[in-house]
Amino acid sequence: MRLRNRLDLKVIGFLLILFLVNKILILAPAFWATKQHLAGMGALDSLKFLLFNNFFKWDSGWYARIAEQGYDPKSSAFFPLYPFLIAMVRQLLDVTSATAGVLVSNVAFFLMLYVVYHLIRIDYEERDTRRILWLFCLYPTSYYFSAVYTESLYLLLMALTLYCIRIGNWAGAGISGFVTSITRNTGVFLTIPYALEYFKIRTWGDILPFLRRGFGNLGQANPGRKRWKGFLWVFVIPLSFFLYMGYLGCRFGDPFAFSHAQAQFGRGFLNPFATIVQGYQMLVNHLTAQPLNWLWMYFFTEFFFVTLTLVVLLVTVRKLRLSYWVIILYAFLIPLTAPATGRVVDYFVSYSRYSLVIFPLYLGIYELVKGNRLFYYATNLVFAVLLVILVYNWSLDRWVA
Repeated sequence: MRLRNRLDLKVIGFLLILFLVNKILILAPAFWATKQHLAGMGALDSLKFLLFNNFFKWDSGWYARIAEQGYDPKSSAFFPLYPFLIAMVRQLLDVTSATAGVLVSNVAFFLMLYVVYHLIRIDYEERDTRRILWLFCLYPTSYYFSAVYTESLYLLLMALTLYCIRIGNWAGAGISGFVTSITRNTGVFLTIPYALEYFKIRTWGDILPFLRRGFGNLGQANPGRKRWKGFLWVFVIPLSFFLYMGYLGCRFGDPFAFSHAQAQFGRGFLNPFATIVQGYQMLVNHLTAQPLNWLWMYFFTEFFFVTLTLVVLLVTVRKLRLSYWVIILYAFLIPLTAPATGRVVDYFVSYSRYSLVIFPLYLGIYELVKGNRLFYYATNLVFAVLLVILVYNWSLDRWVA
């Protein structure tokens, strides 16, 4: 299904319902957690705090700092598109960076729902598409779509890139991929699904025939196009990443400053498979030794999200399009190469948030539960309960992801 020139009011209405349900599920626990703080405020100030200030925490400060002061070597770990948009909205509307960031995130959130809807509709019927979108809006860390974080913007641009790839708009995919790569470093890996879809490698069974044909049949993979014409757009996707490296090299004398800065945030480097083994060992120790408190809940959520992704990878290896399955694989493994190994040891640190933007993960989850209505509704219920719990603790300034 192609994005329509005229908006479908029924679709827009459904997406608005999703958006508002997500807002209710994150604002209600936020209000409950901060009601003592809100007691001395007026109604307008309380609403402002709940909608804006409460979703400006942790890494949000780095994006605001970049938007207001520019880069230094440590802040180079955060890619520039999101803080650039914050700075632009901040100047245009004369608001704080917190307000500008929340506005950017929420606009991107709704636009993301619209693009994702049409992307899913390429493969699924209307009923299934709506069911998958409920998984998006109830996902336990979906409150980051409303926070001053890159999640909603990144997923919007990623979905737009994948949509262009799926309909064969290679120039559009290259341009949107270019913008995605300047939002997060993992955007450069969209070159992989681009290549797989361009060469029509949609299943594992397509790999061997492609290798037998070789690159000589590239033109035949896309009839009506000159050889290499469409594929050359794939090189536009990582171009912004290299431009950012060039900027860091000129500014700080270190094109890899974004990577080297990770050590200042307590991150190390580890083989992702070793991270999985050591991370599970640590989680088992904590879950069996810790009392039932927030720390126990934190480690449980890490166990939940990592295990969920592993199950989806294993079960859907031949159910999902190969390009989608590969996205889940690299989006899972890349964060595991940089676990927290400094003062605080946390092998799966922030993975619950990273998993939020793995678009095909939701398709994989749906493939697991779509055959049984009870399982589907139970999954949504578990997601919603976890969402409320995590927002409540986030609002108490506890580290969540």
